[in-house]
Amino acid sequence: MEIFFVLITIGFLLLHLYLYHGQSKSIALDNDLSDKLPFVSVIVAGRNEEKNIAACIDSLSKIHYPKDKLQIMLVNDKSTDNTLTLMLEATSGLNQFDVMTSRDIIHNNLRGKANAIDSAIEICKGEIIMMTDADCIVQPSWVLNTVKYFNKDVSMVCGFTLISSSNSLFAKLQCLDWIYLLTLASSSCGLDKIMSCIGNNLAFTKKAYDHVGGYRAIGFSGN
Repeated sequence: MEIFFVLITIGFLLLHLYLYHGQSKSIALDNDLSDKLPFVSVIVAGRNEEKNIAACIDSLSKIHYPKDKLQIMLVNDKSTDNTLTLMLEATSGLNQFDVMTSRDIIHNNLRGKANAIDSAIEICKGEIIMMTDADCIVQPSWVLNTVKYFNKDVSMVCGFTLISSSNSLFAKLQCLDWIYLLTLASSSCGLDKIMSCIGNNLAFTKKAYDHVGGYRAIGFSGN
């Protein structure tokens, strides 16, 4: 039994050394993008998010990125509360925002959030598409720091998302577990063995999306 636990411990340590190696291989940022910043479309789809959408929009309005190269698309996904009204009120006078409602026509059985996001992608202007959720708060540097990872060999970038927690021990343990899982995902990217990514901090080129056929081609329902 002792040998078993020793082997498990050694295997655990070797695995994490391997993952640490992957984390250390992260792509270096290109900090000189002043003359070649791409046009970015940020898409936020929300259903019945009246408690969260105002704070999300406030953070999006503070993004540090040239306004003439930024489009923020808010998609009301068939909400039955005041989400759409709050979207319109919070973005009044902010020209970089577009508010829309997800289409009624369903393509290839697309429903729910997948249909809402695809509705926006279909008409967005961006060379790069970034996504987050209606209950998320983004940092002012979010867009700029993300686009720095794109180059001729990189068509998709996934990022970290931290969750806010209460003071309870269980909530703090959940946060640690979340960070651990995202670190594993990040390490796997460095090893060219992609395990997973998170949709509320995801970016990809419109060209790549169209090339694979988007949600319609993969048959993801979004339910």
